[in-house]
Amino acid sequence: MFCSNCGEKNNENSKFCRICGSKLQPPSNTNMAVEVKQESSLVQSQTEAETNVVAHSTDENKAKKKLFQKKAPIIAAALILIFLIPATIFFAKGLGLFNGKKAIYPVVYMKKNELVARDTRKDKATPITDKLCDDYTYDDIFGYGDFSYFATSSKDDAASLFFRFTKDGKKMLFLQNIREGEGYDEVADLYLRNIVGTTPKGKSTDKYGIKIASNILPAFDISFDGKYIVYMKNWNYDDGGSLYINDLKKEIKVAGDAYPDFQISDDGKHILYSRVNSNVSERDYYIALTAKEDSTEKIDSDINEIVKVTDNFEKIYYTKSNGDSGYDLYLKEMGKDKIKLFNDMDSLISIQEDGSIVYLKSYVETVDLREIVNDNMAATDRFMTMPYKDNYILYYDYYYYYSYPVYDMAAYNRALEQYYRKEERDEIRYYIANNPTHVVKKDLYIYRDGESEKVESSIAQIMNASENSSITYFKYIVEEVPKRNISDFSNAYAVENYYWENVNQKKDLYRYTKSDGNKLVLSKDDYLYIVFSEDNNYAYMKDFVEGKGYLLNKYDLSNTDNKETIATDVTYFEVYPDSEVIYLKDEKNSLGDLYLKTNDRNEKIAENVNWYSVFYDEDNKVILCLTDYNYERYMGKLVRISNFEKKVISDDVNHYFYRSPNEVLFTKEYRESRGDAELWLYNGKEKNIKIDDDVTNLLYY
Repeated sequence: MFCSNCGEKNNENSKFCRICGSKLQPPSNTNMAVEVKQESSLVQSQTEAETNVVAHSTDENKAKKKLFQKKAPIIAAALILIFLIPATIFFAKGLGLFNGKKAIYPVVYMKKNELVARDTRKDKATPITDKLCDDYTYDDIFGYGDFSYFATSSKDDAASLFFRFTKDGKKMLFLQNIREGEGYDEVADLYLRNIVGTTPKGKSTDKYGIKIASNILPAFDISFDGKYIVYMKNWNYDDGGSLYINDLKKEIKVAGDAYPDFQISDDGKHILYSRVNSNVSERDYYIALTAKEDSTEKIDSDINEIVKVTDNFEKIYYTKSNGDSGYDLYLKEMGKDKIKLFNDMDSLISIQEDGSIVYLKSYVETVDLREIVNDNMAATDRFMTMPYKDNYILYYDYYYYYSYPVYDMAAYNRALEQYYRKEERDEIRYYIANNPTHVVKKDLYIYRDGESEKVESSIAQIMNASENSSITYFKYIVEEVPKRNISDFSNAYAVENYYWENVNQKKDLYRYTKSDGNKLVLSKDDYLYIVFSEDNNYAYMKDFVEGKGYLLNKYDLSNTDNKETIATDVTYFEVYPDSEVIYLKDEKNSLGDLYLKTNDRNEKIAENVNWYSVFYDEDNKVILCLTDYNYERYMGKLVRISNFEKKVISDDVNHYFYRSPNEVLFTKEYRESRGDAELWLYNGKEKNIKIDDDVTNLLYY
């Protein structure tokens, strides 16, 4: 779900934006959404790229420049924007979600400005810092007047702004006293401490922990084993900042003109970073050894974007601009020279595990607008001249000794109006003869085994590129724009508008199977929601039938005439492995009945459910949702469902956060005036545990 305030993409069951804290509202017309998914909740967003294909310009060169123009990164002084500088960094490692062992990491939350960690297996919380930010910075980040759910259980989300865990979950690297530094850039102190246990003692320690560095830019990283820490000081927009590696014994300066888009490898042996380039939209990237000084290796200059990094930087994929033609994709493997994979890419869709790459190339097509205009007034206009008033005298009248003409003003005005319309048509003729329009079109390519292969042309939208299997896309059905009489247009711009309103109006949904190159037309409907089964043999779609609403159908892709209707009047659905389907039907006032379909059962499991509160742990077969949801109070009954059996965890729940089948965090007693709530834990037992009162932000669960 996307936040209407800041545009950030949030989890489907979120109630508040993880970036700005605003309340999330379900889209007003979900039936119009076009979405195609692979059967998994873990589909990489990289493979769900949507492509806006149609763009136009009155100049071909402008059209190409507009197509490939990339905005220069703007590094704002506000802390929240500084944190988001690495938006171009594909490889933010984040919070230590390693091997799915979430339970070993503590819950991290805030009580106003105090940062607190709580090991859910322990009875006591650990205060981390009593001053995460100064008052001004706190208001800048968290001052939204709402409980700010910065909460995340993924590696790349908001909690990584403030802290990191080591792999074993025992140590925490965190910021203390984020404040305004010189030049209005925020700085902070960086600390390392044990999450559970006494306050460390010895050199460079205080009540917060081991002080690693002071006055750093709020951008940092730590190796999985906790042996190496990377951070930046002395940042400014023009010259970059000083990048350091700290092994807890000494501080080593890596570069003096680096950007804060750095990362340390999982094994802690290398650091990947960029340095200032005269072109603000491009960077020079380097790799350095953490355990050896003066060991820097340059990857390349003028890199536009790092698009993928594999484990321990074994492979680094990146793009470089080649001017108006688009981008070239490069690969740098550890210990090898860089290689260019292919040229003139418009946009990257996905890099697959088998090494194949799905991407789009574009070209500009020139359109002569005269081809869509029928000049039905050519003969009439050819001999039409400006009417003269004296040609419309009816008679002469007299006033005493003077005579004067009496005109047929109605006829004269009609002739004058016709002439003005003729002049407008002349302007249209001149404009469309001298100003062709330009259409940017895109073709789909797949790169494998060192060669690029064109899969399809006239691509409207890439919906899904599943790993090693298939690509799903919309293709424009090329049809001529019907001609229209020139007398129907009021001006030249109306001709252009008519063209853009009628070009590429139809599109079909295709599925391309990479193994055999087979293309299958799945649908001729622009508006649908489609999900593929894990084995790619079946597709699930909503089909509208008069009197029955939206039917949820399962299609056999080997024979699309073979379908099974699962349910009628379905609003939402999701498909999981083992052919399990969760769907909401009979929805009224944004609440409906929740059903679960397995191979042998298809039953209602909950009533009056808010769909956006539904979560399914497909590995452990556990469903959570909020029933009897009250939109005015933002609360409902938290229910856990396993093997079709329902258990009520708690009433009056504002939001919940799933950790494991027997660990669910939830908030109650939200106070809008204070922006805080009670934080509770369900641990599989009959009695829930209150974690804390007056919690204002949940940062990690």
